[in-house]
Amino acid sequence: MVHVYQVGEVDDEVFVAMEFLTGPTLRQWLAAQPRSWREVLAVFRQAGEGLAAAHRQGWCIATSSRPT
Repeated sequence: MVHVYQVGEVDDEVFVAMEFLTGPTLRQWLAAQPRSWREVLAVFRQAGEGLAAAHRQGWCIATSSRPT
């Protein structure tokens, strides 16, 4: 769980102030070692559940969650 401290708007731009977490990016995590499909599914499901929860709250979500 990541703590969200504040959601607001400044000059017509929405911001979300949240807890800073250290660690690898998803790309780095995937490349670090072979992962079972169950491990990958569990991580992607958690990310999807977080995005869905934010969407239910009406928060603006960046499109940077897609793979590049």
